[in-house]
Amino acid sequence: MFYSPVERVFDVVIRIIQRKHEFQVMSHAAEWLTIQADRFATNLGRGRDLKDALVKLHVKNLGDVDPDPLYSMVTYTHPPLVERLRAISQEEAVQNKRRM
Repeated sequence: MFYSPVERVFDVVIRIIQRKHEFQVMSHAAEWLTIQADRFATNLGRGRDLKDALVKLHVKNLGDVDPDPLYSMVTYTHPPLVERLRAISQEEAVQNKRRM
C-alpha cells in the first residue's frame, strides 16, 4: 500500500522523461526528412522555386529568419530558414558541377 503513491509519482516522472526524449527523436527525424525533401526538390531542378516558397512562407508567417542556434536546436522541429537556403544552394552547386 505504501508503494502505490510512490509508484504514481515515479510513473509521472518517467512519462515526462519519455515524452521529452520522444519529442527529441521525432524532431531529429523531421529535420532529416526535411533535408532529404529539400535535396530531392533540388535534384529535380526546383531549388530556386523551393527557396522562393520558403522565403514567402517565412515572410507571411513572420518567422525568425536566423534564430539563435541553441534556441533553434532546442525548440524547432525543422532547420532554420538560413540553414535550409544554404543547404539548397550547396546542393544546386553540386548539381551544376555534375552537369559540366
